Amino acid sequence: MPVMLWHMTHLWATLSGGDDFDKAVLDLFIVAFWGLARLAELTYSSRTGEIAFAESVLSTDVFFTTCERGEAVTLTVRNAKTGAPGAPQIITLGEQRHALCPVLAIRRRISATEGKHTYLFGSNTVDGRQHVTRREAVTRLGEVLSLGDYHGLRGHSFRVGGASLRAALGMSAGDLSQKRTLLRTLRGNWKKMDL
Repeated sequence: MPVMLWHMTHLWATLSGGDDFDKAVLDLFIVAFWGLARLAELTYSSRTGEIAFAESVLSTDVFFTTCERGEAVTLTVRNAKTGAPGAPQIITLGEQRHALCPVLAIRRRISATEGKHTYLFGSNTVDGRQHVTRREAVTRLGEVLSLGDYHGLRGHSFRVGGASLRAALGMSAGDLSQKRTLLRTLRGNWKKMDL
């Protein structure tokens, strides 16, 4: 079962007022949702310790740019299961005008690093910077969703696409069929107009 938009609003309502860990996990969920990424690709193997540059998403793996639609951010993800062998996966996220904006989530994470070259998804504690592990993220996901009486969602539920993405955005199969028909008609008209 994929994570749906209403699950995301519940996560935001519950975690946005929490501690730094909750905010880091919320931003992780936002980026995973809109970037169609696996939590394992964005999280870390251990909570503390040396930075594993070759297999982590770091604060320096973020590139902001401006486009016609507003601001966009690009993340470089190394060792992604869905990427080509030996090549990083690039996730590009666009600005959205609501609380679940992935660009704002990345901006919050960059701000939380306090200018340090470190893991992007982490939290600051009295003991220093702590990295968000997949296990912690999935555990917190389950805790928060169960508070909203949502069950059966796991970390892999963020990796949606195709029909799952359509469902996550609340589109019915009929809506999708209508959009495809419209697109085919427009393409035919464009070809006739030599565009």
